[in-house]
Amino acid sequence: MIDRWKAAEKEICRLLRKKHVGGPGQPDCSGGGEVVEVKAQRHRVNQWQMREILSKPWARGIPLIIASTSGFTPGAKELAAERSNVWLYKVYPGRGSRRLSA
Repeated sequence: MIDRWKAAEKEICRLLRKKHVGGPGQPDCSGGGEVVEVKAQRHRVNQWQMREILSKPWARGIPLIIASTSGFTPGAKELAAERSNVWLYKVYPGRGSRRLSA
């Protein structure tokens, strides 16, 4: 049986028209010259999580989409805005997504 989080990742990758990759040390999705980190959780992505995402080796030097089902705290948005190649998406599983300004 597929875990809920993995099913959510796959659905969000599909919504963003990216290929699900997943696995340790890899982004959750990729395609079109971009990589995607998915956060399907009940609370908004915070500064600590944003720092962790931005420090991943695969997240450097390539356009990065961070997709969250719950949104982002103001501090997380500020950290993302420091990089020119990071886009934040609020994802509505089953309904689509909306790009937020980083």
